Amino acid sequence: MAIRRSPDDFRVDEELVSSYASALESSPSEDAPFAVCRLTKSGWTTPDAVDALTRELHLPPRSVTYAGLKDRHAATAQHISLDHPPLGAVRSLARGVEGEGWRARTIGWSSRPLDASCIASNTFEIVVRGLVKFEVELMRSRADDLADANGALLFVNYFGDQRFGSARHGKGFAARPLIAGNPLGALRLAIGTPARKDSGMQRAFTRLCAAHWGNWKRLAAELPECPDRRPFERLATGSEPDAAFMALRPFLRGMCIEAYQSYLWNEGARRMVRALPAQEWRTIEAADDFGPLLFPRPTEFPASWLTCEAPMLSPETEFAAPWGDAWQEAITAEGLTTAALVVPGIAALRFGHALRPLLARAAGLVVEPDVDDSTERGSRAVSVRFSLPRGAYATVVLRALGQ
Repeated sequence: MAIRRSPDDFRVDEELVSSYASALESSPSEDAPFAVCRLTKSGWTTPDAVDALTRELHLPPRSVTYAGLKDRHAATAQHISLDHPPLGAVRSLARGVEGEGWRARTIGWSSRPLDASCIASNTFEIVVRGLVKFEVELMRSRADDLADANGALLFVNYFGDQRFGSARHGKGFAARPLIAGNPLGALRLAIGTPARKDSGMQRAFTRLCAAHWGNWKRLAAELPECPDRRPFERLATGSEPDAAFMALRPFLRGMCIEAYQSYLWNEGARRMVRALPAQEWRTIEAADDFGPLLFPRPTEFPASWLTCEAPMLSPETEFAAPWGDAWQEAITAEGLTTAALVVPGIAALRFGHALRPLLARAAGLVVEPDVDDSTERGSRAVSVRFSLPRGAYATVVLRALGQ
């Protein structure tokens, strides 16, 4: 598989819905108390960049909202909103606030905070490197095979690998021990299990946890100073395991649930594709760490799939066509029922109901002519451009193209 060589090889630009952008005011008022900022970053996750911003401005993290997570291994631009920032922060944001690898600047003021409904799409510019000629030809062939009548790439809207970061260690999803009433087991999977790709402070953190799990006082004293140390500080002073788990950052707590829901969603989508009557050779299969991604040609999609929205599994789920049988099979294969998707003893953690389009389109797909790869002698590099609706993953598009 070709790999990205630097954040500049993977660029993402988030676009606001035109009605939201055009309604922004030029200055704050009682009717427009939310500062809407453009956040650019490279080498940062969205939550970590927001944490750095709030520390710089001396604001509580809960005062900031954003509508999506952008890859740490990319150069990205997205939007955030700040609730009633004080005058000093307003002045700083008007000039631009920055740290190493990130910058935020106000673009306007809104009557409401940013949420997912404010985002129209994301535009991607990706350089795929380390290719041989066959791989270049495969990319172009698959782009043609998966094109719909309008020239967009039409694909099953799987969640991408980055959604499953909490299971990157290969030991499973933290939601499973949560369901079983074992918050300590969930905590261990969420932040205390080493993974091969760990680096820097995260590597030191997870390895200390693995070496001294259960010695809470030692971990509270020796772990690097960071928000993820808080659960161990709670445990060291005698707090119950559920209280320690709830000391995790809200974003991380939520992702423990959402990552598993996303895995179940992908499993259901895979089963829908496998149930199609198409010949096997007509479906493109891409290997993936969390299960193969299957991409039928657009001509193979039943008409009902084009407008289908399938749910994140929750206790509220009521199975219905055309997705119901596949989703039922997916959760049964896990030895669970929808009624079991609860976290005993922690009412604040819920498997929430949400719908996701079964299919997505990569609009404006352009695969540029290949060129010599300046980073690897004898190989080729290809630039790819496309736009995706919010919530769809560029990494899934690359899988569909053979990368």
